[in-house]
Amino acid sequence: MVEKRQVKLAKNAEDMERWLRKLVRAANEVDRLRRERKRLLKPQPLPKEATDLPSDPLPTFAPSPPTPPEKAADLDIPDYLKRKREGDAKDAAFKAKLTAEIAETSKAKTERAKKKRAINKETLDAELTGKRRAMPLTGKAALDAIRAGR
Repeated sequence: MVEKRQVKLAKNAEDMERWLRKLVRAANEVDRLRRERKRLLKPQPLPKEATDLPSDPLPTFAPSPPTPPEKAADLDIPDYLKRKREGDAKDAAFKAKLTAEIAETSKAKTERAKKKRAINKETLDAELTGKRRAMPLTGKAALDAIRAGR
């Protein structure tokens, strides 16, 4: 019971210090804002240049006549934004080369797929006929198989 009271007293002291710090900071900020307001409310003397103002401070301007709309010829695309015609031939050559490479790649992929399917079919046939599970040849049968292979 005494320990709980000591813990609560310590927490209370920490909270009190924290809130007092916040209160001091708030009071200092209020003082700063009051000084700033007082400074801003003071009338400022006019500079020397401002005292030599002309009698008519706002000059009047005559309205300018409306400008006619621009012609369509002036709306051409600027040279720096125009596409270059010399690059079209390069682009066509590049596209042709790229198309040929893509066709070649797809042919190679097709060939690889065919080979892989053939190997998988061979493996499946061997599995189904039992050739993969057969015991290896030994002795005279092995020699005969070797000679027949040559």
